[in-house]
Amino acid sequence: MPRFAGNVGSFFEKTLTKIELCKVGYWSTVIIVFLSLLVIGRERIEFAHLWAEDGSIFLNQHFQAGWSAVFAPYHGSYHSLPRLVVFLVETFLPLVCLAKALVLICFGLSALLFAQFSRPKFRQYVKSDLVRMLICLSFAFLPGANEVVGNLTNLHWILSLAVFFVAVTPSRSRLSPADLLIVFVAASSAVESILFVPLLLLRNVSGLRRKTGFELIPISSLAVLIFFALVNFIARTSNPVDMQLSLPIGRSIEALFVAGGRSVVLDTLLGERGVMFLGYLGWFPALSVASSGIFLGILFVLYRSSSHRLFLMGVGLWFMILVMMFVARPWSLDMFGAKGIPIGWFEHRYSWVLPFGPLLWAILVEVLASKRRVALQVLLMMWIILYVNDVKELHALGTTLSWERTAARVEESRNTGCPSKVRIRHYPRPWGFAYHSKVENDDCK
Repeated sequence: MPRFAGNVGSFFEKTLTKIELCKVGYWSTVIIVFLSLLVIGRERIEFAHLWAEDGSIFLNQHFQAGWSAVFAPYHGSYHSLPRLVVFLVETFLPLVCLAKALVLICFGLSALLFAQFSRPKFRQYVKSDLVRMLICLSFAFLPGANEVVGNLTNLHWILSLAVFFVAVTPSRSRLSPADLLIVFVAASSAVESILFVPLLLLRNVSGLRRKTGFELIPISSLAVLIFFALVNFIARTSNPVDMQLSLPIGRSIEALFVAGGRSVVLDTLLGERGVMFLGYLGWFPALSVASSGIFLGILFVLYRSSSHRLFLMGVGLWFMILVMMFVARPWSLDMFGAKGIPIGWFEHRYSWVLPFGPLLWAILVEVLASKRRVALQVLLMMWIILYVNDVKELHALGTTLSWERTAARVEESRNTGCPSKVRIRHYPRPWGFAYHSKVENDDCK
C-alpha cells in the first residue's frame, strides 16, 4: 500500500511539474486573450455603438477639425492614440463600420498590452509561463472590465498598466525597443503613465552604480515620460480644469486601504457572488477591515523579498493614480467606503483601477511556497480559471440605438447637405453631439 501511494504521489508530482513547465510565449498569449475577448464580447461587437468620449469628444472633434484633432488636448491632457484610431478608421473605412471597428481595435490593443506580463523576463516574479498567461487573461475578466475594455475612452487605464510592466521590469533584464514604443504611446495618451518616472530614473541610476553606464532605451524612456509630463503640465495650465486640490486626508487614506483590500482580496478571492452575499449578511464593514489587513500583509511579505521590491514600488506608485482620480473626481471617494459596496460596483470602471489581484497572489505563492511551488501553482491556475468563470461577459453598451442608422444619416448629410444637422445620440445617456454638414443645401435650411 505505501508503495502504491508512493507511485501515485510520484505520478501526480511529475504531471504537475509538466503542467507548470508548459511553455507559453508572448504571441500565443496575445492570441488567447484576443480570442477570449471576442467570445465574451460578441454581444458588444454585434450591437456596437459609441461610448462617452469616443463619440462626443474624439469623433465629434475629428468631424470638426480633421487630422489636427489628433493633437488637441482634452481636460488638460492629451489622448493621441484614441484620436489617431478614430482618424484612421473614419478616413479609411466606411462610417457604418466605425463602431464595430473601434471595438475590435480596442480588443486587439488590450490583448497586446495585457500580454506584456507573459514575456520571459518576468519569470523572476512568476516562474510558470502558464500561470503568467492566465494572469494576463484575468485582466480581461476583472471586475470593471465591462467598462474599461472595448472602448477608447478608458484605454488610458490599459496603457498605464503596460507602462507599469515596463517600469517594474527586473533590473537584470534589458528594456527592448517595444518597451520604448509602449512608453511613447502611453505617455502621449495616458497622463497617469508619467507617475512611473521614479522607477525609470532608478533604473538609470542603478546602471551608473553598476558601472554599466546609461543604456539608450531606459534613458530614452525616461526622457519621453518627462517630456510628456511637461507637455501635459503646459496643457493643463493653458486650459485650466476645475479640480479640488485639497482632499480630506483621513477619508482619502481610508479609501486607499479599502481599494486595496476590496480589489486584491475580496473581489479576487470571493468574486461578485461571494462579496454580494456576505454584504447582504451585513458583514461588509468587518470584511473591509480584514481585507485591508490582509492586503497590508501581502505588501509586507513582498517588501521582505528583495527580488520583489521593485514590483512593490510600482504598486505603490499605482496608488498615486487613485490619488489623481480623487483630485480630479472627488465624488469617486464615495466608491471606496468601508461600510458598503456601491450599486453596480462590479460593472463600474473604478473596480478595475487596481488590477493586481491574481498577480499579487501568484507572486505571494512564489515567495512563500518555493518547496511546494508546483502544487500551489496548479491550485492557483485552477483558482484563476474559476475566478474568470465567475465574471460576466462584456455586454453591449446599449441595444436601443443603432449605429448603422445613425451612420447612414450622417453620410446622407455629408454628401447632400440634407439634413444640415444630424443629432448623434450614444451611450451613456445623455451623451451625444450634433454633426453639421459642410455641404450647403438651400432646400434643407
